[in-house]
Parts: sequence; structure tokens; C-alpha cells
Amino acid sequence: MHLSARKVVSYFFVFLALMFFSVRPAQAQALPDAIGNAIVFESNDRLDMMNLDGSDVIDFAPGQVSAYSPDFSKDGRYIYFVSNRDGNPEIYVMDAYGSNQTRLTNDPATDTHPTISPDGQKVAFESIRDGSWEIYVMNSDGSNVQRLTNNSFDDRDPSWSPDGQKIIFYSQSSLGGDIHRIDSDGSNETQITATTQEEFNPRYSPDGQYIVFWGEPDGVSRPDIFRINADGSNQVNLTNNTTIWDSNPVWSPDGTTIAFESQESSNSGLATFLINPDGTNRRALGRLGQQQETPSWARMGNHAPVMTSPPAQDSFVLIGGQTTLTRTATDLEGGPLTYYWDLDNNGSFETEGQSVQYSGVGKTKGDYDIRVKAVDNVGLRVRQGWSVHVDDGVTIDDFVLFALDSMWLKKSVSVSGGNVGVQNTNASSLLAHDAELTLGAKVTIPDLSGGDQESNDFWWRGDQIYADSIWAGNKTYLPTLHYNELTASPSAYIWRKNAPSNTPPTYPVVANMPTFPTFTVGTQDVVVATSSAQTLAPGSYRNLDVMTDGELRLTGGVYNFKSWDQRANSRVYFTAPTEVRISGRLKTGDSAIVRNDPTVTTTWAASKVFVKGKNGDTGDMTDSPKSVTLGAHTIFNGNIYAPNGSIFFLDYGIANGGFIGKWIIANPFSQFGWDNTFSP
Repeated sequence: MHLSARKVVSYFFVFLALMFFSVRPAQAQALPDAIGNAIVFESNDRLDMMNLDGSDVIDFAPGQVSAYSPDFSKDGRYIYFVSNRDGNPEIYVMDAYGSNQTRLTNDPATDTHPTISPDGQKVAFESIRDGSWEIYVMNSDGSNVQRLTNNSFDDRDPSWSPDGQKIIFYSQSSLGGDIHRIDSDGSNETQITATTQEEFNPRYSPDGQYIVFWGEPDGVSRPDIFRINADGSNQVNLTNNTTIWDSNPVWSPDGTTIAFESQESSNSGLATFLINPDGTNRRALGRLGQQQETPSWARMGNHAPVMTSPPAQDSFVLIGGQTTLTRTATDLEGGPLTYYWDLDNNGSFETEGQSVQYSGVGKTKGDYDIRVKAVDNVGLRVRQGWSVHVDDGVTIDDFVLFALDSMWLKKSVSVSGGNVGVQNTNASSLLAHDAELTLGAKVTIPDLSGGDQESNDFWWRGDQIYADSIWAGNKTYLPTLHYNELTASPSAYIWRKNAPSNTPPTYPVVANMPTFPTFTVGTQDVVVATSSAQTLAPGSYRNLDVMTDGELRLTGGVYNFKSWDQRANSRVYFTAPTEVRISGRLKTGDSAIVRNDPTVTTTWAASKVFVKGKNGDTGDMTDSPKSVTLGAHTIFNGNIYAPNGSIFFLDYGIANGGFIGKWIIANPFSQFGWDNTFSP
């Protein structure tokens, strides 16, 4: 962005749901101020509005013709705006509700930037109809157009003084471009500022004491927001940041706040910010990274409804099934609300009711956008959109971690792909917090296959969590949840919640589990000595013991063992597709490695390890040693199926594959990737 290529128009078009009025005021009168209780902004070629806390972003009129640069009458009853629907930009007026749209100007040149006088009788605007950009005024019905400025240079961005007697504007009559003031009849043009910087889009404060504008400080390539006294003195840089783009400031109707657009980094979109008139308390509205251009205050004499519960989290339904969708809004004036649903995302809003049934019949797997709006008894409305994910169900291959009875992922465990689930409901042996699935603080299962964190540009892969009861700790980051009971910390971020009222979980979660093979172990022990290497052919053996720093290569095929014991820093490599069957237990020491041979360039699906042994002597959840124990910092690439005992991952392990156990315990900072090949 460069100041030499300044914005010609501000892209705003809002169909605000306000009180309906069909005619403009016919006589000059003192109109009451309306409340500035919302922000309007352009977002990706549409006009949205949001509350001052950034909530309830509304897409006003999808599919409407071009319209932008609105200005609200002081009482909030009318919107003057620009549209090129008839071939070139002209000025229009409409009721604040969006009806009775009337064209006011009709000239082959561009007419833009309308601004309404405080008494609602005059409209100032800029036009290039006479060869250069000049300031004009007309009556509010489009009659009696008069040119106020008559210069060979550009005069733009008009704005009325609070008393309606004067107009300030940006003028290129001097070096850099300064702020000028002129009487509303075109007399007494006066230069207010005299600097080397350009001073765009000047706006009087509601009390007339100050003017805000945006421009580049001398020697700085990114603009800031400035405030000056009404006479041009005492310039103050309110934002004062050489690395952030801040522009297009507008005063709130009560003068207590300034809204503006800001680009926090070179690869982020423009977002709406608020700041106090003294430059303090800078805060963002909405989501950073969402494109929000040229904010404008909605002068609303009434309040639109507000969506209150539940939050707009995406829903889930199986192909051929159905789910109940419910939204609740609140009318701040206490009136009744009517709900309309656009279940096909075609703008029809044909289905009425606070709760509706969404059917997965006839749909294929994927995400389907839907919207709902709540309308009060005077036409004010709030809209909300989200999506329903239609899925074809799950198989065991979809899971990276799957417990038959219960699972406990401790602090800072991360899962980079695949589902996480617990098979049974009302299990008799629960590891922690009386839940089938316990997720410790900062457990991360992000449900993201890629994207850019700073721009918030992600796409959904579809990872999900299934458990009868789930306990989620502080700052967990989780994908879609399917559950009957959920206890979650307020700081937990959950992408989608599918409670029983939406999608009753089906148990068992996976209908077809892998078949556990029958086998007989041999009588020969295999011992790999300390710091030595050995290659082993497929076959039946008794105990496998790989000593510290030892290395064993399995050449592919089926291996039967009574036990598998790897000491610290030992390595077992698969040089071809391999299936390992263990009648007892599997254990590795710290920093052990089990994976495909890195020296073999051919790739194949992850090898499978079947472990029959139970926990200790009793097989109880708390007994030791566990059926499978992978030491701290161990790297295990493969699949493990241990249906009779625990799979226990010690701290900082890295495991890629699919891991199925009666119980699963992952110690802090364990990392998991998905490569499950346990087809039943």
C-alpha cells in the first residue's frame, strides 16, 4: 500500500436491521443522536457488522449489488452510500433497514464519499465531474447540487462540523496535502494544517474540539492516526508505530472512542481496532487475520439481537443420520424473536424455528455451510454462520490412539494426526478424573493439516475424539469431540463439541477390531550384545533381549517372541514389512529406537506388533510391569495392539503409527503421529 495510490472510496455497504422509515425528513430540524453501538466494516467484498466486543459478526446482504462508503444520518434512520450498479459510482440513499433505495446523483463522472449534515438536510460529497476532485453539496433528496471548491488540485474527504456550518476536507493545494476548512456555502476557505505529510480523511470530534486524520509521519512509510485541535494546533500521534499500518479513523457518536483499521504485520489482513482519544487502550475487535477494512460507526437507535448460546461451533452428522441444530439469541429490548434457517446456504432462510433437524441423507462426506438469523419485532436481526460436517463413520485405521477401557494423556502431549478414542462406555477401570478420556494441561490435538498460524489460514483435516466421558485440563487445544459427559477447563479450546443432543455417540466406537493372531513361540533366546549388531530372520523365538547400544535388524515377515526387551539406546530396524507377535510383554529402555530401517529407500506401511501379555500378575490397570512400556525419549514407528493391558509411553517419547491398548497412558511431552494399518 502507498499513499500515492490512496483509496478513492471506502467499501462499506450495510443493510442494518433498524426501525423502518419510508421517507426522508422534509424540514430542517434538530435530530436526536442515535447510539453508536456497533462497527461496520468491509470484509472480502461484503459488508459486516459486529458488536463493540467483537462478537456477533453479521454478513448483512450477501449477493447484493455493489454498494460502499456509507454514512449514517445523525438519528440513524437513513444510510447514504455509493454504488456503481448503473455503470459508474453514484450516490444513493436507503432506509436504515435497507429498503427504498434511491439514486441521488446522475453524472458520467465519479461521485463518492457522501457525508450527511447534522440536521439531515444536506449531503457533502466529492466528485471529479469538472476535471479534478472537488467538494460539492446537495439537498438530501439529490436536488440543488452546488460546487464548493474550485481549484486545479484535488480536494477530497469532506466532513461536516458538529454544528453543520463548516466542512473540513483533504486538499492537495500545498506540499504533502493538508486539511482545509470551508463554510457550508463555499465561502471562507481556510488552510488548517501546514505540514509536509499528507493528512487524509479528517473527521471532527462530536464536540467540535478535535480533528482526527491519518497520514505518514515524515520519513516513515507506514501511516499513523493523528489528533489535532480544531484550529490545527497541538498535533498528537495517537498510534505512533513505524511497523504497523493504521488508517481511516472515525469517532464514535459520543466522542469517547476512535475506531480505525490496522494491519499488524505485512502478511495479515486489515482488522478493526479501537483506541481512546488520548491514544491509550488500543484494542482489537474480532479475529486478527480476518479482512476488516475502513470501519464505520453504526448509529443505531435500537439494538440488534445478540446470539447468546450456544457458541457457533460446527456440528456433526453421519451420512444417512440427522442432528438437531439449536441457536439462542437475546433481544436487548425484551421483545420476541423469530428464527429462520438457511440450511442449504442459498440465501433462502426458508426453515423457521429455534431448533431444526439437519439431515445427512443423500449427502456425501464433507463440510456444509449453514446460517441462522434471529429477527425481532421491528426487523432488527443478527445472523450467524457455521458448518455441519457430514461423515461416513470411523474404522480402527482412523485412530492414532485407541483405548478399550480408558486413556490418560498427560501434560503437553501432542498429537499431530489421527483420531483419539475410547471404545467402551461406563468402563470399570478409569485412569484419572473418573473419565474414560483424561486430557492434561496443554494437550494439543489441533485437527489441522496445514496453514499459516499468523494469518489464521488453516484447513480442516477431520481428526476427532470419541469417549463416553472426557476431562480436559487448562489450555488444551482439541478437535471435534463426541461425548456424553464433558468437563473442560474454561481455557480449553475446542473446535467442535458434539454432545448427545447433537450427535449421540455410538458404542462401541469401532465395530470391527483387528483380529489377534494365534501363534506359538519358540525355545531359542535372541540376545544382541552391548554395542553389537545382528540380523535376524523371521521365525519363532523365545525371549528377545537387545542390550545397551545394541542393534537388531528384522528382515521382514512374521516373528514370534515370548518377550521383547530393549535396553537404553538400543535399536531395532525393520528392513521390510514385518509383523511381530509377543505372548508376554514389550519393554524398551530410554532413548531406544524401533522403526523402519533408515538405510532402505523403499517405503512400506508401518509394521505391526501384537502384544498378548497383561499388566503384572493380576492384569489390573494399576499393576506393573505394563503390557507395553516405551522408555523416555524412545522413538517408535509402527503399530501396537495390546488388548489385555496398558501401553505406557514415558516422557518425551515420539511414536508414529496406531496404538491400541486396554489402557493407554502417555507421560508429559509425548508426541504422536498417525500411520495406522490395523485393518480388521
